[in-house]
Amino acid sequence: MSGRWKVEEVTINLVNIYASCEVKDQQELWGEVQGWIKDKNQESWCVCGYFNAILHPSERKGRGRFINHTGCRQFRSFIEEAELTDLPLLRRKFTWYKDNGASCSRLDRFLILAKWCARWPNAKQSGLKRIFSDHAPIILESCQRENWGPIPF
Repeated sequence: MSGRWKVEEVTINLVNIYASCEVKDQQELWGEVQGWIKDKNQESWCVCGYFNAILHPSERKGRGRFINHTGCRQFRSFIEEAELTDLPLLRRKFTWYKDNGASCSRLDRFLILAKWCARWPNAKQSGLKRIFSDHAPIILESCQRENWGPIPF
């Protein structure tokens, strides 16, 4: 999705990811997204969603802790080559949970281009409380919150 943010007259590109668990399919997706970013590299990019991949073994714990090191390397490579930034996740370490937390991984994230960071240097991503899903929702906050005064209700 691409749009113009009127407040600062800037084009913003948002890509929502829902990646396969197959490393071969992920690699194809990473290449496609990297191509889009390179085609329009002068703009602000945010690539977010369920990547179904981890960057480091520390992003996974618990039963079935199989780590596909090739997948980790390819995911790191994609982020580096696309010049994306993986902001630290605040409020929680993992975004996906199985068996009441016996297994967990950080599979969801926001990746932003350096131009996004330059425009909104206070950008941060936070994990929220998991209620219905096996995934914890995450939120990207890029702007200072406006104080609109007291809430009337």
